[in-house]
Amino acid sequence: MLAGLFLAANVAHAEPPSDWRKSSANAAAIGFDAIVLRPLGLAVVIASAGAFIPAALLSSPGGRDSFNTAREVFITNPWNALVGSKLGDF
Repeated sequence: MLAGLFLAANVAHAEPPSDWRKSSANAAAIGFDAIVLRPLGLAVVIASAGAFIPAALLSSPGGRDSFNTAREVFITNPWNALVGSKLGDF
């Protein structure tokens, strides 16, 4: 019961959004990101992981630095683009 009072007090002091259009545009951006862009990003990560295998084989004669560059381009960058940003922040 005591926790309910604290939660009710926090809700009562929450500030309403200053502009309803801004919050609905943000909700639309989050929805578009979650429904369209994130699955496409996952497809890009899977495709780039498949492209990494031949790239790693071709870059391995160049040494460890070439292999690390290929890994960064084909694995690390797409993964960070997929999970590194908040929903709706593209």
